[in-house]
Amino acid sequence: MASIIGVQELQHTNGTSAMTIDSNGTIQMPQKPAWRLGLDSSQAETTDGTHTVLFDKTDNENCFLQGDLTYTATTGILEVGVAGVYQINATVRVDDVGTGFIVMRIVKNDDISGANETYSIEGSPASSYQTLTATDTFKLAAGDNIRITVYVSADTSWSIAAETAFLSGFLVG
Repeated sequence: MASIIGVQELQHTNGTSAMTIDSNGTIQMPQKPAWRLGLDSSQAETTDGTHTVLFDKTDNENCFLQGDLTYTATTGILEVGVAGVYQINATVRVDDVGTGFIVMRIVKNDDISGANETYSIEGSPASSYQTLTATDTFKLAAGDNIRITVYVSADTSWSIAAETAFLSGFLVG
């Protein structure tokens, strides 16, 4: 014989709601880490090389931070507070790169060696705009951080467009 437990909410002993179940059986986990960040205005760059995308949109236009996360807009670093496997996605639009190539990276703990990062590369990008997209699964420890970087090989007057949306991401398990 099957047992049934009827509950609407699971809480930690300190009262923090961990999970709710509504009358339709929909499960909500308001503390599960998830995010979507964006760029409100273009980020103009005047040198080639590597630049961190400094996302400044965290709480409007479908941008949000949920759960145990810390984002610092001045450094472009997102730090996770919960260990686990995360699905991380990035889309970056780069405008006015006239020559060379572009590399966009999802970087974990500032380590771009081996398989520690994920990248998207575009050789001979369109001169008006180019969109780069990357998605991957990362195993993160509490305190690990993620940032998005863009490397432009040979142009000194370009920008990361305001239409850029960083990282959507969430804890898978």
